[in-house]
Amino acid sequence: MNINVDYIGVVSMTNSGLLEYKHHPITKLYDEEMGLFKAMYDNENRSIMELQDYFCRFMPKNSSPQGYDYCFPYGYSESYITRALYPKIYSFEEYQAELKDVEDFETSKFLSEHNIKHLSMLTVEQKELLDKTLLDAKKRKREDLRYSFFKSANRFVQALRFYRELNLVKNDDRNKMYSTENVGWTTFNYPISEDITYLMKSNFGYGRRSFHFINLSYKGIDILPYSALVKYYYVNMAEFYRFTRQYSPSRDNWETAFDFVVETANLAIQDEQTFITKWITNELNEMVAGLKIISQQPDECLNGFFDNPKNTNLLYVRNAYSSDRNEYIAFPSEISTIFKAEKLSAALDLLDKLQLLASAHPAALDAIEQIKTLNINFFPTLKEHINRIEQEIITRQEILASKIAERDVLKDKGKPHYDKIDELIENARTNNQYNIADIRNNYLLSHPEFKQLYDNIQKQSEEISRDEYQISMREKFVERLSVCKYLIINKLDVAA
Repeated sequence: MNINVDYIGVVSMTNSGLLEYKHHPITKLYDEEMGLFKAMYDNENRSIMELQDYFCRFMPKNSSPQGYDYCFPYGYSESYITRALYPKIYSFEEYQAELKDVEDFETSKFLSEHNIKHLSMLTVEQKELLDKTLLDAKKRKREDLRYSFFKSANRFVQALRFYRELNLVKNDDRNKMYSTENVGWTTFNYPISEDITYLMKSNFGYGRRSFHFINLSYKGIDILPYSALVKYYYVNMAEFYRFTRQYSPSRDNWETAFDFVVETANLAIQDEQTFITKWITNELNEMVAGLKIISQQPDECLNGFFDNPKNTNLLYVRNAYSSDRNEYIAFPSEISTIFKAEKLSAALDLLDKLQLLASAHPAALDAIEQIKTLNINFFPTLKEHINRIEQEIITRQEILASKIAERDVLKDKGKPHYDKIDELIENARTNNQYNIADIRNNYLLSHPEFKQLYDNIQKQSEEISRDEYQISMREKFVERLSVCKYLIINKLDVAA
């Protein structure tokens, strides 16, 4: 059973005043006719003209809509999704013209490939080969036309079924939200009470600009999943504080989104105070408690993220990658500090939202003060860690410079040999030979006195590359920590 093909997902109001999520079946209009249509298509002896004739008899073009904005069967995140149009109907002359175009193209191609100027110059064997080529090409074209018509007709009928059923859903005032398939924007604005409102928006068929999100607001203030900041290894803060829930644009997520609406709305309807406790108080408490644990035990928290990934369909969070774990293994102290700094300072981006929330929910003021305190207490350690890494970078750069100078002296000593190898390689390229490794290895075998020098230079170069990597990584660490440092400075107005 597929949503928006077999049923429409609907959030409706029950007689008791609560919401429920249900499947509204899509009536299989023209089911018998489409079954016979499929059987005709499966019979390869049936031409597109016969398929057209049958389809038009039960679905006349002049009395049918010309098309629908309809994503299926394409994914919501795909681009340039065309409308589900009434299939193109070919006249017999147009059909013959399509086959003639194929015949002309294949004939021209055949003559060109065999360097022949005119059909009259073909040998008997060439004429037979051309005839077979044209026969195969026209057969493929006939099948392409049949398939395209069958595919377009099926999509058109699916869209027609969906939209006729959707009109029935829309005309029932008990239905508050429903799944859609239209390309572009859809917006639902549903007030639960004077204080609690849902806004669901989607934009499908626009590639990376496609989205699907829900905003839950309390007294005009967006309710955010504050605990996600500490529940997940990585949180995209730019997206995090814009939406209550942001889902990957996928048909599978309609049910997830509607389940969220039904659960939270019914709680708000039945017990507003419990709703506030669960979706505001508990979220704030869990976030602050999580930040405190991260502040005190960053390594334990990191290992928890590495060992226990969480299932999620939220778009703005992710679990740790294996590369994140490997980076921590290689640089445990630095990554531990970065993790702590990024989590604590990220919470500062929520202060404006929390300040707004405090007007309706004073407990948010306590969360604000605790977030500020955690960052202020951590700030001296953050500066100290940045200074330590910067000093380590300077020391490593000095050692690296000495190693490079030592290696370059050896390279100067071996320069005549390097020049000779380059000359041999260039000669090989001139003769269209590219066995560069063989040329170098053969030269080293015939010059053992240089091979020892060459191996020494290679060993030093590898060591230099490793040192350069170590310096580069520490420069990136300083960059990440500095972002956190200046966020704390700007948000809390502390001295640098």
